[in-house]
Amino acid sequence: MRSVLGIVLVPLCVMNTATAADSIPRHMQGLWTDTPMTCAAYKNRGAKFLTQPRPGQPDIWVRITASAVTGTTKGSFVRSTGARSVEVLDAENPNIMIDFTLPRDGFLEETVVGARASMMYVRCR
Repeated sequence: MRSVLGIVLVPLCVMNTATAADSIPRHMQGLWTDTPMTCAAYKNRGAKFLTQPRPGQPDIWVRITASAVTGTTKGSFVRSTGARSVEVLDAENPNIMIDFTLPRDGFLEETVVGARASMMYVRCR
């Protein structure tokens, strides 16, 4: 009887783990900007901010959903690499992978895999 119960419970645990790793974690989702001023511009302009850039102002931002990243960086979710880290495939160049990590300090870090440069974002609330 115990072996039958174990056979049923183990696949259920594995299925729940696989489902959780099939998307970008909820705590990483949302709008992230390079500075609080860019966030303020978004709040003032609303949807226009996302579709019509300000002249002469390079707005740097990303919007992260469960399956994709849009904005300055565009890509689709590939896999979770940790509880606070995911890999995204770049939409413009399918040979480039991008890591997004959310350390405990609350800043979102973006790093192109194999590159030395990175970007940090603040959450826009």
